[in-house]
Amino acid sequence: MEFSMGQSYQRLNEASQSMLELVSEYIGTNTFCVTQTTDEQHSILTHVFNRNTVLFDAGDTLFLEDAY
Repeated sequence: MEFSMGQSYQRLNEASQSMLELVSEYIGTNTFCVTQTTDEQHSILTHVFNRNTVLFDAGDTLFLEDAY
């Protein structure tokens, strides 16, 4: 999926994947992720991009304070 300015997304899944691909082209860090807060203490990683070293996988859960 290719990103284009003004593109409308019907689902978070489509937007997240496109956003991670775009950001990874411009910022050279290893890991980017999209998270969803599940309660007052936890966040689940819904989409993950790991460039070289796998630090997290989609589905991993973190304490909310560690997700930022």
